[in-house]
Amino acid sequence: MPNRRSRNKLPILSLIVLLILAGLFAWRWGLPLLRALTVSPSEQYASQGDAFLADGRLPEAVLSYRQALEADPENSTARSALARAYAGQGRLRLAAQYGYTGQTNAGDALPFLWINADTAVPPTGAAVTADRIVVAYEDGTLKVLDRRSGAQVMQIQLPAAVTSAPAVQDDMAWVGAQDGSIYAIRLADGSTAWTFPSGGPIFAAPVFADGTLYCASSSGSLFALNAQTGVQKWKFTTRGALHAPPAVSGGRAVFGSHDARIYAVDAATGAPAWQDGILTGGAVESQPALVENRVIAGSGDGRVYALALDSGGQFWRVSTPDAVYAAPLVAGETVYIASSGSSLSAISLLSGEKLWQASLPGPLRNPPALAGDALYQIVDGDAGLYRVDTTSGSVTRLGSTGDWTAAGPWISGETLYLLGKDGAVLAYNLPD
Repeated sequence: MPNRRSRNKLPILSLIVLLILAGLFAWRWGLPLLRALTVSPSEQYASQGDAFLADGRLPEAVLSYRQALEADPENSTARSALARAYAGQGRLRLAAQYGYTGQTNAGDALPFLWINADTAVPPTGAAVTADRIVVAYEDGTLKVLDRRSGAQVMQIQLPAAVTSAPAVQDDMAWVGAQDGSIYAIRLADGSTAWTFPSGGPIFAAPVFADGTLYCASSSGSLFALNAQTGVQKWKFTTRGALHAPPAVSGGRAVFGSHDARIYAVDAATGAPAWQDGILTGGAVESQPALVENRVIAGSGDGRVYALALDSGGQFWRVSTPDAVYAAPLVAGETVYIASSGSSLSAISLLSGEKLWQASLPGPLRNPPALAGDALYQIVDGDAGLYRVDTTSGSVTRLGSTGDWTAAGPWISGETLYLLGKDGAVLAYNLPD
């Protein structure tokens, strides 16, 4: 028979076990819960950014640090971490805005002729004319800059977010917006001449030709408008969204659609020139190039098509490593194609033979610019400007532009222009 002392020990042992289990529970679940309740959302985002950074996941770290600052703009630790992360991506101007003063790898920084960097809003595109540059920004701002000095001549605020690059002719500018409207702006005083509703957001720059403005809309329609009044001349509707501008020449307007077809219509009437378009293997988001009786167009299927302008008949087609979003550049008898698969190719206009293919460090969504025997190219998610030899395809990194590039380059005379992802407009003396 157990004695009384043994019976008294059982409740004590049970209490000890319960205390141990309670301690383990508190250590395993209670402390993290308490920590979560006492740590601010901003600190949690910053901690997650640190973890991403330790894993080498720089884009995710940047996003987490930005979320930390959105939750608490006074979080100086997150601000410093974001500045270092931006510097790690080569986005040095943006890093400086967040207070970064450390050492950088920008010893190859390109010396610019001028820079206009008084905004941090991403641009949607620009139009370069003989005496000015008109830049559109996502927040609905249009800026008119002097082409030679970069000085701001005018700033115009539209009532909607801008989603396309602008088109400029004489003293008029046209731009597409998120609200589905085309805005016609008088550059003399910044006033709105007219607006036109297209039925869907407009991502393609309008195209001016012979008094007519051609506007491709994500509603699936191509509109021809009187450029001065905005009055509709005709509309041609496809079975998919239109995200790229048409090419207009030889009495034809040629354009691609998300329905995977390339269309040609009469530029004056909108009547179809090719019956039901030419089918490709993917959405067509590249502005075609028209050269005499040839249409050169890239597609989301990774192919480049050479078609007859009059009939739509195929001369040749060539495969690239990935979807083609950039407009083809035709110079003489050579076609240059920038692919989102990080390659720039030279193709014979007549035969479709691939002459060379160059590899760059990231996706290409913008066409190159040609000057002499060199192509100048920018790369998505990269701050560099690259020179590609037109004969051999050899690639040279000319240097850093200070932030990721967004659009361009454009060449006028001896000057090269491009847009930074941070909203900066930069001008360079054309490299030798």
